[in-house]
Amino acid sequence: MNLVRHSYGRRVYYDTATHTYVKHFPGEKKLSTLLKYAIRFRRSPGKNFLHISNKLKSLHIETLDVVKASDFLVVTAERHEPTLEEFLAECNNDIKQEINAKFLDFVVTVLNAGITLIDYDHTNFLYDGTNIIAIDLDNYRDDPFYSRPKNKVLNYIEHYNGKAFRNEVARRWTKSTVSQRIIDFFYGWRGKYATYHIVR
Repeated sequence: MNLVRHSYGRRVYYDTATHTYVKHFPGEKKLSTLLKYAIRFRRSPGKNFLHISNKLKSLHIETLDVVKASDFLVVTAERHEPTLEEFLAECNNDIKQEINAKFLDFVVTVLNAGITLIDYDHTNFLYDGTNIIAIDLDNYRDDPFYSRPKNKVLNYIEHYNGKAFRNEVARRWTKSTVSQRIIDFFYGWRGKYATYHIVR
C-alpha cells in the first residue's frame, strides 16, 4: 500500500491490489471520549464515517462506498471523478451557476437532515457531471448530543461560498435538532454570534 496523505494524525493509504483507500484515524487517548464511544454517546471516527455514508445514501446523496469500517479505520472504494473545485475551474459561467444550484440543494438537504457540517471547501467533494459526491465524511457529525450554532455554520458557508449563497441556505434551512435549538439559545443569550472567526 502507498501512503497518499498524512495530516492531523490521520494516515490514508491506497491499496493498488484492491483499488481501495484505507484511512487510519489516531487512537483516542482520553478516557472520557473512550467512555462516550463505549456507551454510544458519540460514534468513533470509523463508525461515524460509515453512519454518515449510509445516511447520505438514504437522502439520495452520492457518496463513498464503505468496504470496511471499525472504530479507528475505514476502507472505501476508489472513485475517479474530479473534485468539485477542479470541475468548476473548467466550466463557463452558465455551467457554474447550474452546479452552484446543485451544491445549494446538497447543503440544504444535509442541514435539514440534522447533519452538522462546517467544511464546505470544494476540494471535499467530487462531481461526476451530474451529481455532487460527498467524500470527506469524517467532517460530518450526526450525534444526538452534538451540534454547532446555526449562525456559526452559516458563517462557514459564507466563507466558502459567498453571502448570497449563505442567505439562500438560511432561507431554506427550516429544520433543526433539539440539541441545535438548545445551543442556539445558549449562544444567542451570551451574545456569541458576533464573535465568530473563520480559521482555516
